[in-house]
Amino acid sequence: MRFSVFSFQVVILLFCLLWAGLPAVASNSEGRALMEQAEALLEKGAHQQALDIFQRARAAFEAEKDKEGVAEALRQIAYAQVSLRDIPAALESYKQAVAFARDSGLKEAYRKASDALATTYFLTGRLKEALPLLEENLAIAEAEGGRKKYSTLLVQLGYIYFQQGALDTARVLLNDALAIKEEIGDVKGQAEGKRLPNKPEYQVRSCTGG
Repeated sequence: MRFSVFSFQVVILLFCLLWAGLPAVASNSEGRALMEQAEALLEKGAHQQALDIFQRARAAFEAEKDKEGVAEALRQIAYAQVSLRDIPAALESYKQAVAFARDSGLKEAYRKASDALATTYFLTGRLKEALPLLEENLAIAEAEGGRKKYSTLLVQLGYIYFQQGALDTARVLLNDALAIKEEIGDVKGQAEGKRLPNKPEYQVRSCTGG
């Protein structure tokens, strides 16, 4: 059975995007009820059915004038499209989610959509597109004090700079990421970091668990 590099990338991407999640919020709205149905279908692997219901949920949220619901539905539509390996469609949906959240003044929804879009760009090799989003998300994570997220973004930025040949910058970013892992008590990351030679490619593997 062939397991392509693309298949592996999709699996990793889906794992990373699970961080966005679906909130467990009780509600009588049609949109929320549809979101719950779609989530259950996703868990069963019925990705196309889930996608169809997420799209219905978006329409329901629009009718209910629930902007947060629309932003959430757009993000989950994109996630379902990733599950179906339709990366171009997923990227467009994430872009819509980012734009809608920004225009609606939804800071948390914007952060989640921007993070998901950056992660999708990064894990599908679109590093040029990922770079500005990752830098923006790094600033947000720093302002919010999210040390674990901040270190993950440092790793991703370090990898991009490494791929671009900016080895000194990559080394600084990756060393900073490892220092934060030690600071927050990431025992595995700390132990691996101390064993690594001073080369960015080894540090990338350590920080990402590869």
